[in-house]
Amino acid sequence: MPANKLGRYITSRTFFERANAAVAEAVRALEAKGIKPAYIVRNSTREKVRAVSAEARAGRMLADRAKRLTALWNTPDNARQADDATEAVARALLLAKTVMPSEETKFLNEIREQLAQVRAQPALIEWAQLLIETDRTGSDMFRDRSIIDDSLFHRRLDAIRDGLAQGNMARR
Repeated sequence: MPANKLGRYITSRTFFERANAAVAEAVRALEAKGIKPAYIVRNSTREKVRAVSAEARAGRMLADRAKRLTALWNTPDNARQADDATEAVARALLLAKTVMPSEETKFLNEIREQLAQVRAQPALIEWAQLLIETDRTGSDMFRDRSIIDDSLFHRRLDAIRDGLAQGNMARR
């Protein structure tokens, strides 16, 4: 049988009904012999299809992101801007890890100034957000957790992200 015909048959209602009938008959035969079948509850096919579709969308989104970010380094001018943005984000992240809690206003003013050049292009903002997320999930050797605890650090990362988003909103 050709593959396309087989595929149509396997996905047809007739095949589904025959398979169910065969399973029910096998269960009856086991029970007649005194064997109690064990059942496994599995996710429905629809749920699996949704999960696979979501994974495929995420893969396409990552590929699209990679293309946009790769374009940052296509020309010398863009590469310089991307390098400057990387440096600015690194400085902002270092400030988030080292500025004393009593100097929060200074921190906010500094990151606003540091990130001004990053807000120049949406691709730079996307690059900065990727760097921030990477730092959020990475290890910190510069941060003294007894002074700058996790909640303060995460609030500061959110402030950095908000500063990027505000610049993005202002251009629209």
